[in-house]
Amino acid sequence: MLLILCLIFILTITIFLSTFIKNSLSVFAVSILINISGYYLTTKFGENYAHLSPFTYFNLSKVVNGELSVVVDNVNINFLNGSIVLMGLTLLFMFFGYLVLRNNNGKSKSLNPESHVAKYEEKA
Repeated sequence: MLLILCLIFILTITIFLSTFIKNSLSVFAVSILINISGYYLTTKFGENYAHLSPFTYFNLSKVVNGELSVVVDNVNINFLNGSIVLMGLTLLFMFFGYLVLRNNNGKSKSLNPESHVAKYEEKA
């Protein structure tokens, strides 16, 4: 379950980034950079808030057996919190991605010269 949520979270971040970056190789590189640096920074420097970071839960075996909560000294790192954080942030990225795409589609329709020509021809 946690593995599936991690994969969906990574895919959601990648799709969200693709709304801003048009080059697919750049999206791939930025997504990898964000995920690796997020995991590293969370486990090395964010001990107090590690349970709120989705990157903490990428190390599935240590989360499930409780080793990561001992190493980081944060008892809130567990399967349930991981599921809540990953699902919540996945839904948040999906919502913001939807808003960005909806906004972009509205702007592109109003900037499309063919739509203005069609409206003018309908009135005439």
